[in-house]
Amino acid sequence: MKVFLDEHKEVSYKKCVDVFELPRLLATEGFDQDPVMNENMASILLCFGEIEHDIQYGERIPPETEDERKQRFIAEVKAKELEDAIKEA
Repeated sequence: MKVFLDEHKEVSYKKCVDVFELPRLLATEGFDQDPVMNENMASILLCFGEIEHDIQYGERIPPETEDERKQRFIAEVKAKELEDAIKEA
């Protein structure tokens, strides 16, 4: 479980981890692995591990919640109203 921590040291609700970082994370938690296994672990997991994965770079962005959608919609409407008011003036 200690491997599935986010940048704030909290347990990730989706249990997401970069498989290419997994050997390093396991080593920091005290698991001794064979160096050859560490080098090939990500490829083996992707090939045979039935792992759901997205090839992307950067930080994982959690899905937008209903409240966030509402707030974004309201902000877009207000921005459009402001643009219209500026055009009229």
